[in-house]
Amino acid sequence: MNPVTAEELHRLYPRADHRYVEALVGGWSEIQRAGITTPLRWCHFLAQCAHETGDLRIVREDTLWSLDRMCQLWPSRFKKTDPVFLTRYQMAKGDEQ
Repeated sequence: MNPVTAEELHRLYPRADHRYVEALVGGWSEIQRAGITTPLRWCHFLAQCAHETGDLRIVREDTLWSLDRMCQLWPSRFKKTDPVFLTRYQMAKGDEQ
């Protein structure tokens, strides 16, 4: 499979952030090492990336999740009784105590 080019990515995602384009083009060997070695896998990988980033435009995650909502959505990952999680959550929200 041939490496992707910046021109190909810009044709697919004309408003793509240059950081995504540079990472995908410059990281081609890492992409291949991760097992993305067929056109089908590349299509799936790129579609997932585009979906998660608004067509390669969103570079910052929305951090408006409430503590309760995070615990409700991902109970195996976030627990109100975990002091490490609570500290990180408070720091991310700027509520250092």
